[in-house]
Amino acid sequence: KLKKEKMNLLIAVGAGAEFKSQMVHVSYRPPGGKEQPIAFVGKGVTFDTGGLDLKPTKGMRFMKKDMGGSATLVGLAYWLDHSQIKVPCDFYLALAENSVSQTSFHPGDVIQSRQGLRVEIDNTDAEGRLVMADAIDVAVTQTGANEPQLVIDASTLTGAMRVAVGLDLIGMFANDDDYAEQFLSAGQKRGDCGWRMPLYDPYEQFLKSEFGDMLN
Repeated sequence: KLKKEKMNLLIAVGAGAEFKSQMVHVSYRPPGGKEQPIAFVGKGVTFDTGGLDLKPTKGMRFMKKDMGGSATLVGLAYWLDHSQIKVPCDFYLALAENSVSQTSFHPGDVIQSRQGLRVEIDNTDAEGRLVMADAIDVAVTQTGANEPQLVIDASTLTGAMRVAVGLDLIGMFANDDDYAEQFLSAGQKRGDCGWRMPLYDPYEQFLKSEFGDMLN
């Protein structure tokens, strides 16, 4: 089905592993829930070697945690089911193992995303944004009763965020100021604090590719 859906980025990340990529869709529809659903998208890289751009030993040691976004959302789905909160939700879990073999994807590959954009692979260790791109596109293209009112993603992107905000804060990107303030305020009340990062248009120049629509 991933091939039928043209989720080539998600497929590529898991191409080198014995167990190939999957996307899991969990739909929560409580009795009496009448509003449009909230969509949650989770990065689920079950182990990240870095691919052909191999991580150093120290950097690879705990990379089973790279599925932390999806794991968090599975916990949220479990809590919703037991709390019976009247808000419909969809969970899209992008699952892959970024491994090394003769079938791994390569730096320099150009891969077409589900959305139709051609992505040039600059570094195979920048794989999380690839699996997330295809899964987010599934979420945002739902229609009718399944069209989301809001999309929230959770992912271990990227090690540079730890440099920016340290180990105790989450880094958050948002394109809606009201939702961003609600999210940060709720986190502060519960001791799960975050810091909003800039979405700065001029940085788009660093995504330019000579062979595709963008670099990863």
